[in-house]
Order: sequence, then structure tokens, then C-alpha cells
Amino acid sequence: MLLKRLIRSEIFWLAVLTLAALGLRAWRIGKPGQYIFDEVYYPQYATQYLSGGAPFDAHPPAGRLLVTAGVALFGDHPFGWRVIPLIFGTLLIPLSYLVASQLFASRRAGLIAATLFSLDGMLFVYARTGLIDTFLVFFTLLALSLALAARRLTLAGSQRMAPLAWLASGASIGVASSVKWVGLGIWPIIAAIALVTALHAKKPQRFAARIAPFVVSLVAIPLIVYGLFFILEPGKQPVVWPDIYNWHTHTWQYHINLKETRTYNSKWYEWPLLTKPIHFSNVTHNGIKEAIIALGNPLIWWGSTLATLVSIGYLGWLILKQRRAAKLPFGLSVATASYLALWLPWAFVKRGLFIFHYLSALAFAIFIASYWLDQLSKHQLGRKLVIGFVIASAIAFAYFYPIISAYPISPDAYQNRMWFRSWATN
Repeated sequence: MLLKRLIRSEIFWLAVLTLAALGLRAWRIGKPGQYIFDEVYYPQYATQYLSGGAPFDAHPPAGRLLVTAGVALFGDHPFGWRVIPLIFGTLLIPLSYLVASQLFASRRAGLIAATLFSLDGMLFVYARTGLIDTFLVFFTLLALSLALAARRLTLAGSQRMAPLAWLASGASIGVASSVKWVGLGIWPIIAAIALVTALHAKKPQRFAARIAPFVVSLVAIPLIVYGLFFILEPGKQPVVWPDIYNWHTHTWQYHINLKETRTYNSKWYEWPLLTKPIHFSNVTHNGIKEAIIALGNPLIWWGSTLATLVSIGYLGWLILKQRRAAKLPFGLSVATASYLALWLPWAFVKRGLFIFHYLSALAFAIFIASYWLDQLSKHQLGRKLVIGFVIASAIAFAYFYPIISAYPISPDAYQNRMWFRSWATN
């Protein structure tokens, strides 16, 4: 009886999924044994910090400090460079379960989302590489999860836990934007959630009194957390205001004036179609190929893109039909708005862009897909289709596994996995 209950438990399967994903991500994480792609930056920044230096980077300090923690704990070698992204990349799986469950009030949607997160190739690659984008996605999702929890607690009338949850959400926004400035992209969504929550909160105060705690949590706290990373950054004490100001002006100019082009540059509108993956490493030894390509799972990417288009059309139809937004499905609306907020701004960026800029938006595309798959699974035929899609995604992950993990394969086997010319050239 206990075993049957355990097997039917979503939490049990989430634990199994997370442990399996950890094992698969950790296996051969030291291969290749040299820097790949932008590891030429962050692990080297770590060694500079640890030797008393103060490296300059075009991003705030949080991401490189997290990579530094791994090097400090485990040494200046591949495992040390990659272990902290491994931890956060694995934790993305239960976190995705939590966010989807909160958004859609469905544990099944959460389990579907976690499964798709675990089977995506690009998320897999970034969880095994000494880069900072995994941290960006993690703290973006954590900020939203905490905001959703805070909303529920506020509407339930909690006087203690709700303010703490809002503060924690604001702190997570601060960390996300301290990894990369684009971490601030989730802020408008969370601010909108807070505003609507304040309007519906069961409190007798005037609106100004209701909104004040949210202003502290979502404006002051993110700024304080963001500033603390600069103040506490090793090798740069004492920090004075002109130093911080000069870094920001210099970095802003760097980003807006960056004209350098790479063979793996891609357009923002190409990302949902997975047209231009990045080759992190690609070598041939004795007739054997070993490659790491940041290639997403095609079924998950194309399926989530289709689901997102359906959602945009569906929500637009509801708005036109109802002529108001009050009765829109909350979770689907938040997920779709988050996707657009994290993706569409890239249309106005003139510098060279790369597919990894899509990772945060991808997370919400997967959430949207999990919503529709959950809806589909409520019907007998639909349940079979959902199971079939998940199995097909797992098969696709296994098929592409050699070229996202540097597993040795023959040149012919490698070439068979280059479905499009744009995948093969970099």
C-alpha cells in the first residue's frame, strides 16, 4: 500500500527525476579538460579573485563570484569551474516543478515541466559549463516562485510570512540582475502581480498604505542586493560611488557600441526555431568526434514555440471576447507575459546576439507547453499523446546526447545529427 502511494506521488517521481538528471549532468563533467567557449572568462576571473586581483567584466559580479566559489572549494580544474553551475542547473528541475505547480495549480503540470527541463539539451549544456547563464535562469524563476507564494499568502491574510516572501522575491530579483542586467526582465511581471495583489488584499488601509510594503520589497531590496555585490566584490575595497558609477557607464557604452560579429550570431526571431546553436567544443581525435554543441531538444523547443503561439492567440481571443482582462486564466497569462517580457526586448538590441539570450524566455515557453499538455492529459486520448510526446522527447535527448556531452562518436554519427546546415556551421 505504501509503495503504491509512493509510486503515485509526484514528489517521488520529481526526486527520481532530479537525482537522475544530477547523475547524468555530473557524469564526465570534466570532459573536455580545457576551457570551452566563454569559460575562457569566468574560471579565469575566479583565479584572479583568489589571487587578490580585481577582474573587469561586462556583467555585474554575482555570476562570476558564484563560479569563483566552485574554484575556491574544489580547485582550478574543470570540476571546480563547473560544479556550481551543475548544482544550480540541477536545482532548476525541482524549481521548475514548483513554478509550474504554482502557476497552474496542478502538480501534474509541474511534473511535466520538470521532465521537459531535464530533457532539454541547451539547459543540460549550461548546467555542465563554467558559465553564468544558469544562475540567471535560476534566480529569475526563484523570484517569480517567491512572488507567487507571497501573493497566495497575502490574499490569505498572512501578516508574517507574506512580507517575508515579498522581500525574498525582491532579493532574488536583485541577485538575477547582479548576474546580468537582463535579470531585471522579470521585474515588470512581478510588479504587476504585486499591484493586482495589493488591490485585492483584504486590508482596510488606503491604497498608498497597501502598496508601500511592495515598493520596499520590489524596489529598495533589489537595489540594495544589487549594490551589495559591488560593495563586497573581492579586490575592489574600499568601494566608492565614483567607482560604481564609472563601471556602469563604461559597461553600458560597451554593450550599446559592441559591433563585433561572430559566426554563431543569431537574430532574436530565430531563437524559438532553434536555427543557430553554438559549438562550444568540436574536435576530432583518431577519427572520433567529441563535440559539445549548445543545442536544445528540437521537440521541446518547437513544441513549446507552438504552445506559446497557441497561448497568445487564445488569450487575445479571450480579451476580444470579454473586452477585459479580469477573467483571463491567471497562470497562463503570467507565463505568456513573462515569455514576451524576456524575449521581445531583444528585438530592440542592435549589438550581436546569441541563442543563449533566449534561455530565460525558453523556461516560460516550457511552462506554457506544460500547461497545454496538462490540459490535454485530462482526456484519455490526450493522456496517451502527452505520454508519447514525453517519450519522444526522451528519445530525442538520448539521440543528441553525444553532441551535447563530448561523448565519442564517429564522424558519420555526428553528421547524422546535423539536421540543418545552420546546425553544422559555426
